[in-house]
Amino acid sequence: MITDIRTRPIGTRIETDICIIGGGAAGITLALALETRGIPCVLLESGGSAPDTGIQALYASEQSGLADAQSCRLRYFGGTTNHWGGYCTPLSPEDFEERAWVAHSGWPIGLPDLLPHYEHAQTVCGLAPFAYDCDRVGVHREQYRRFSADKVEPRFYQFSTPPRRFGEAYGEALKRSRGVEVYLYANVDMLEAGKNADTVRTAALRTLDGWTGEVRARQFVLACGGIENARLLLLSDRVQREGLGNAAGNVGRYFMQHPHVADTELLIGDPDALQTLFDSFARDGITYRASLGPCARAQHRHHILNCSATMHTPHEPDSGSAALSALTRDLKRGNWPARSGEKLGRVITDLDGVVDRLAYGPRSGFLWLRGEQAPNPESRIMLSDQRDALGQRRTRVQWRLSALDKRTLRVSAHLIAQELGRLGIARLRLPLWLVEDDDAWPDTLWGGCHHMGTTRMSRTPAAGVVDTDCRVHGVDNLYIAGSSVFPTSGYANPTLTIVALALRLADHLAAESRRRYPNSLHPPADARGRGAAGQASDARLRQADRRQRNLGDAAA
Repeated sequence: MITDIRTRPIGTRIETDICIIGGGAAGITLALALETRGIPCVLLESGGSAPDTGIQALYASEQSGLADAQSCRLRYFGGTTNHWGGYCTPLSPEDFEERAWVAHSGWPIGLPDLLPHYEHAQTVCGLAPFAYDCDRVGVHREQYRRFSADKVEPRFYQFSTPPRRFGEAYGEALKRSRGVEVYLYANVDMLEAGKNADTVRTAALRTLDGWTGEVRARQFVLACGGIENARLLLLSDRVQREGLGNAAGNVGRYFMQHPHVADTELLIGDPDALQTLFDSFARDGITYRASLGPCARAQHRHHILNCSATMHTPHEPDSGSAALSALTRDLKRGNWPARSGEKLGRVITDLDGVVDRLAYGPRSGFLWLRGEQAPNPESRIMLSDQRDALGQRRTRVQWRLSALDKRTLRVSAHLIAQELGRLGIARLRLPLWLVEDDDAWPDTLWGGCHHMGTTRMSRTPAAGVVDTDCRVHGVDNLYIAGSSVFPTSGYANPTLTIVALALRLADHLAAESRRRYPNSLHPPADARGRGAAGQASDARLRQADRRQRNLGDAAA
């Protein structure tokens, strides 16, 4: 069921087993996974089914430090999957490890704890089976074997094609759901805690036009993203003055993104070899793309973080070679090219450029580096003195990078350059700012819209905000879903891991619900713990997956 909360009477109290706050990848995945386990829940989405400028303005924040964070976030059903690029790859084993040269590193769980959930997340994200190395992907190119095993290694991305918009992909399943109630335009004002701040009693709701109400639940889950999860905890300060779950002062700290560097020039020596290394390819209807990064041994030897690099060789947009590529791509797909006469004219008037490109390939391009950021307690989300339209304090985003973050990008580029040069494939020319051994960064640096770490997972309350089950330390019934729980970021785009963690959390919440409330009116479970409603939800998930794959085939 999906309902506009404003159609309910003012002062409405909604009661449920589990209340999920946030309708993006984490919240939608969690809600449907709970339904398959026979656990009823309510999903609260601040926006509607389409963008709304008034609601989007609630994300406005002050900026202190690098990069703009406001434009990355979308506040309507589906969240930031509404402009997601579809990049998927898992975290590496070393990303979970405590590294002596990286302060505050190490997850309290390991890759084996996430592997079964990663495999399920592949389906949720519209991907092929879990395969991200040469052997499992089935790519055995000679170039990959020629790289020095103690320097760089190939990694692979899978692409959700077209990128799965979770609101669109799973909207119909949620409309028909008997176990999930979705409420749109339901802004959570704050969480009302019990007198000792060790439980959450209600979520106070408010809309821009003055409607108010509340949700009372046994368990609450924040799934609002890497900035808003921290903000809502800080705003919920009536009982615990410093903010809910913030006794140790960690809420909002350790804010991480992935610094992206796109001004590393690639001087191409062997175009065919380079294209074989980096070009996208398809397997069973799924697009893969290779990247290069420092292997675990190189990271240990050079005391750097993780990193990944992909190649880009852009055409000039009005060149004849760009027009020829567009014509060829459309014809290979069985489509008559749009504006075919115009494109053919550009090919004819730029024959020299076309012949040069065909004969010699691209002469240059750029290497796009995506680096891991070290956890930094001074990189953080705080509350501003400014107020939004609901009267709530806005956020102040303070993104800070370190010399280690910069050295990681520089050393990774050097390692990749050494191997590409040794093999006669290409050379690199680093930008001057990256050559310098300091912590200075260009104003144009981009963080990839990957907001992580602000409610980090830890074994003890002194070291983080949530425990290994993603439950807020010291608060019995409050959990957090999403990349804000990442203790470290790795280089991987976070969406696949966000979905895997949400599926893992669903298992825990279902077990807790049955342990604590065995007499709840859940649908009867079969031998695998899934009731009739769950089986119906599984079928709808499969149907939505098939529909999205068909859309992807059509778009391709």
